[in-house]
Amino acid sequence: MEKIIAELERTETEKLVIQAKDFKGHQYIDFRIYYLADEDQWRPTQKGVTVAPKL
Repeated sequence: MEKIIAELERTETEKLVIQAKDFKGHQYIDFRIYYLADEDQWRPTQKGVTVAPKL
């Protein structure tokens, strides 16, 4: 399951995407910078962090 919680625009070609994700049966929250690769295709960068919602 991937559910976008929020998208925050940083620049015209970058945005911060916050997502809820499942991986191997565990839930995580992913904070990741996306860039505009083509006219309308956003792609993730390596800039980001994934954390468990229960700390």
